[in-house]
Amino acid sequence: MPIRPTRPLALQLVVAGTLLHAATAQAQPSQGSDAPRTWLQLQGVAAHWQMQTRGDSFDFFGSGGAVQGTPINTEDELGLPRRKPVVGLVVGRRIGQHWRIEVEHTQSQRQGSAVLGRELHVDGMAYAAGSTLESKVGLTTLGVLGGWSTTVGEATEAGVLLGGQWVRVTRRLHTRGTPASLGSEGLETATEPVLGLFVQHPLAPQWRLDGRITASPAGNYQATLGVQWLLQRKLSLGAGYRVTRHKLDVESFVILGFPSNMVVDAKVHGPMFSATLAF
Repeated sequence: MPIRPTRPLALQLVVAGTLLHAATAQAQPSQGSDAPRTWLQLQGVAAHWQMQTRGDSFDFFGSGGAVQGTPINTEDELGLPRRKPVVGLVVGRRIGQHWRIEVEHTQSQRQGSAVLGRELHVDGMAYAAGSTLESKVGLTTLGVLGGWSTTVGEATEAGVLLGGQWVRVTRRLHTRGTPASLGSEGLETATEPVLGLFVQHPLAPQWRLDGRITASPAGNYQATLGVQWLLQRKLSLGAGYRVTRHKLDVESFVILGFPSNMVVDAKVHGPMFSATLAF
């Protein structure tokens, strides 16, 4: 089995945290010193999943070229649950009157088993029809975005977002009754630029409408629309709906063994709930 570099997101989180600390250390707030300028938001999406995946390999001894794996519907053929929550954490900071920086991290992992109705080829491995295949698929994102906003009309705030996003997918498959090490395992990370827009509009003294959309040149996007209820000055609760698409087509880098290619197209949508602490 190829030995792959792990490229953990922990290192990326440390770098993102360092950048956020450096930015906030130089911030010159234009609002009053008692106005909340930093926020921490916990998110949860009651997500509905639709994911297609494929694991290509390279045949050195046969055709001498790429061998396309079987396109797989993970919910129908692997038995992965169609509903699985996505949890997230956002840390943000206003810098001066118009600028902000945000670091967002989300993750979810699904696992299941299913009796195969056909033979599947994944990363050069063949799984026979009629066998029971156990699978585990994880999806993690990390985004670092800078933003600029201004007031439109009397109280509506609108702005733009620009930054980068890391999307990591892990996929492990093996036949029931055999060690997981005898199956196929993939871990790939794609890095992409992200551009977005957001708007915040007060509906009442304690209610606010929030809209936000981000997208990348690869066709990935995330759109959220919801409301925030100011429970008290530093705490607000939110509810809304989020639609996300993640596309990944990455060739693995290997030190030993043969390279492979992971293809993923995931659509995730559902109601979102949040709690935000500002200070």
